[in-house]
Amino acid sequence: MNELTRNTLLEKSEAALALMFEPSLIRAFLTWPVFSVTSFLMVSRLVRLGVRPRTIIDVGANIGQFGVSAAKRFPEAIVHSFEPVPECY
Repeated sequence: MNELTRNTLLEKSEAALALMFEPSLIRAFLTWPVFSVTSFLMVSRLVRLGVRPRTIIDVGANIGQFGVSAAKRFPEAIVHSFEPVPECY
C-alpha cells in the first residue's frame, strides 16, 4: 500500500468515526453552505482545546470550507478568507 492510499484510508476512517462521535457533524453537513469533514474536525479540535480566536485568516480558501467551519464554530471571530487563484472558486 502506498503512502497516498494509506493517507486516503486514514482520512476516510477518521470521517466515519467522526460521524459516530460528532453528532453535530451531520447537522453541519446538511445545513452549512459548503462542508468539509477535514475542516469541521480541525475546527472542532480547536474548540475542544479551548481556542477562542478573535480573528481567523484563511489564505488559499478554495470555496470556503474552512472559513465556513470557523465562522460557524467561532461566531464571535472575524473570518477573512482569500483565494488568489480564480479557478479554485
